[in-house]
Amino acid sequence: MSNLKLLKYLTVACGFIATILFISTVFTDYFASTLASKLSLNVLGESNIVANFFNHLFIFFTVVFSGLLYYYCKKTDKSEFKEATFFYFIAFLILFLRTFLPSGDVHSFTYLLAAGIQILATLMALFFFLIVFLNRRYPFLFAALMMVDILIYMGSVLYSVLLTDFSLPNLGSNIAASINITFFSLFFLTTPIKKEKTI
Repeated sequence: MSNLKLLKYLTVACGFIATILFISTVFTDYFASTLASKLSLNVLGESNIVANFFNHLFIFFTVVFSGLLYYYCKKTDKSEFKEATFFYFIAFLILFLRTFLPSGDVHSFTYLLAAGIQILATLMALFFFLIVFLNRRYPFLFAALMMVDILIYMGSVLYSVLLTDFSLPNLGSNIAASINITFFSLFFLTTPIKKEKTI
């Protein structure tokens, strides 16, 4: 197996792992809430710990996935995705730093600046993907999926702003992330490598 094929499968594997971790986070929250309401048990505290653990792992694997994806596109014939994957990686890297470092006051200038840069980088990445899918004769379904993904993400941001809690990531932004991660994993898994460069 060549180095690029190994890189491709490693990237895709990280994407699928991230998707599984997101599903695990949602399932843990839902299961704990349902169990606590039906049986009047105080399991929310322990479930929140498990859900937060899955969520942190999810964010970590999004960073790994986006970084590998950028490197893969840079080294193969998928150079049209370089700009999109670069902003994609930057967005998840900022999210990672915001999640694992003490956030402090969510209304502070530093927090809002970091969140604003992350939102801008995410939207730029998704719009770059959309432009590539529209201009490079890919099936229109790919562009339509990107448009839906952008709308979900923008809706989650507006929802957070209207609530004035600025809690990103929230469920909507995580759903948008899991959708595009799963799609990109399947897309690059099924796309053959036409040109290899030395890594």
